[in-house]
This record gives sequence, structure tokens and C-alpha cells, in this order.
Amino acid sequence: MNIDNKKKNISIPKGIDIDSIDLPRAEFLCSLPKVIGQNPKTGKAIVLNTGRFGPYIKSENKSARLKNVEEIFSIGIDRAITLISEVKSGSISPLIIKDLGEHPVEKNLVRIMQGKFGPYVKYKSLNISIPAEKDPKQLTMEETLILIEKKIKYDKYKTIKITIRKKKK
Repeated sequence: MNIDNKKKNISIPKGIDIDSIDLPRAEFLCSLPKVIGQNPKTGKAIVLNTGRFGPYIKSENKSARLKNVEEIFSIGIDRAITLISEVKSGSISPLIIKDLGEHPVEKNLVRIMQGKFGPYVKYKSLNISIPAEKDPKQLTMEETLILIEKKIKYDKYKTIKITIRKKKK
């Protein structure tokens, strides 16, 4: 059997409408993973691929997700270099769903992020899960501040409870 005739099964990435898949797009998806160019800083290949959490690019030990799923069909080397250069070594960058700005009192950034396990609020070193019934794109600063306060109170309660248990022993 000739290798060129070998068939490949692939999944259509989440967020891409099945009706938008024509022959060229199907062939492109079947060609992944695909080297789209070289990183000028390291000389290493930049690879485009799709995985469990959507499309991403990777170079050495740096990976970055593509925010717009449709960008998988059009990303160029310049955009890929920019995304890779913004990522910390050895990590996959979480997606920013919404930037709410600074906390009104403490002036730290409050962001709504899309992570591996779903949407969450990022504030200082806190990662706060967003309830399933809430639409992360529709959250306001006021609603987010309530989630932050609840998390801080819960963490204090948890610390007090652990301390009391340790004292009883």
C-alpha cells in the first residue's frame, strides 16, 4: 500500500461549524500537525496542531492556544511568533475571556479566564471557579467582586477550621 493513499481520521475542532468544512479545509485539518515556520530567536520549528483543548501552536517547550478557533486556517508565521514570545516557558497560556480592569480598592487586575477545567476569575494569586449557571462573558465587576469575597471568606474559614483541629490533638 502506498503511504500517500493511507487514510487518516481526525476530529473537527470544537467551535468550527461542520457545514464550513469543505475539501480544502478537511485536507488542511488532516495535514496537522504542520510546521508553519521557524522561530527566529531559537531557530526551532513552530508547529500548528489541534488537541483536546482546541488549536495551538508549539515551539520547543512553549505552547500557546489560538483564541479564535477559525484562526487555525489562517495563522501566519508573524502571528505565531508573537503568540510564542508572549508565553512563559513550559506552559500553555490560558485564554482571557474578559478583562474587567482593576479592583476598585486594591487596584489589582481582575480577569475572567478560560482554563483547562472551565472559566474562572483570576485575581492576585486566587483562581475562583465561576458557577455553571453564570455566563462568564456577561459577568460584571460587581458580581465578580462578590465571588472574590466569598472565596476569601471560605479560605479564611478553612484555615481557622484546620487550626482548631490541630490544637485539639
